[in-house]
Amino acid sequence: MKALDAGARGYLFKDNADEDIERHPWSSRPRLVFSLAITRALLEDYARRMRKRGVQDSYDLLTERERAVLQANKEATAVLHLSPTPSRHTAPT
Repeated sequence: MKALDAGARGYLFKDNADEDIERHPWSSRPRLVFSLAITRALLEDYARRMRKRGVQDSYDLLTERERAVLQANKEATAVLHLSPTPSRHTAPT
């Protein structure tokens, strides 16, 4: 997490770097890229923290204000007839 706090945009292990670079080609678009091993470790750590706190759903970790903002976004999405999930828009090739 220190690397992310310092501004890292990805993390790859040397032993799998060739495979990971082929799987996640670098581009100018801002996005995070992690090796499969790092992704697995992050997910396991997240799940462990959830269990430790006795939480079944990450929604339970939100503050009342965060929940209110989330609800307001859902309502605005419905009123404006927008999709509640983001989609990727790509230029035709």
